[in-house]
Amino acid sequence: LTREAQLGRLPPLIGKKEALSEAVRVLERRSKNHVLLVGAPGCGKTTLVYGIAVEIVKGTSSPGLSDKRLVMLDLSKLQAGAKTAGELQERIHDVLDDIEHSGNVILFIDEIHNAVAGGGGSETSVIFGAFVQRMEAGKFQVIGATSWDSYRKYVEPNTAFARLFERVEIAEATSDETLKVLEYVSGQLESSEKVIVTLPAARAAIDLSRRYIYDRVLPDKAVD
Repeated sequence: LTREAQLGRLPPLIGKKEALSEAVRVLERRSKNHVLLVGAPGCGKTTLVYGIAVEIVKGTSSPGLSDKRLVMLDLSKLQAGAKTAGELQERIHDVLDDIEHSGNVILFIDEIHNAVAGGGGSETSVIFGAFVQRMEAGKFQVIGATSWDSYRKYVEPNTAFARLFERVEIAEATSDETLKVLEYVSGQLESSEKVIVTLPAARAAIDLSRRYIYDRVLPDKAVD
């Protein structure tokens, strides 16, 4: 992600300055420096991580993060095609060995509850065991993201996993913040699709999404 930030490919972080500062403070620590972002689907957890990558690249964050690389790991792709628990374990340890040897990686895992979810099957135990052991040893840092439902169902009951993280709560975007997000998205549409979104249309998207879409929050539902 820091490479993507260097190339200017990540969207800007709008709002969430307090959550960004809180996450950076945790990452600066010598111990218990793993961050768990918790919030409703669509509230901007991944965009906040992009914001951390941009801060690292800009050099405006803490000096302790200035040499870090932020890398995203997709657990579902890691598991895909693994025929046995042993094969999956080998994959995980290869990845984690690379991370440890680099010495400057912060690992971002979206939907991190999948590391402990799944009814206690072999895949779950392999992922969980590998990560907990190395995180406890302070070999590398992790930023995880999950929804409130998944946090309460999978992460919170697993105290061995939950205690490794400092929780940072991500609130729903305000209407003003969402409008700024839509202005950015509109600019992208205008350049790529030759579509112009008027200001009244953007405001209507916010109002109508609030009225009719209940399973997600701003800004995501207004963008859709």
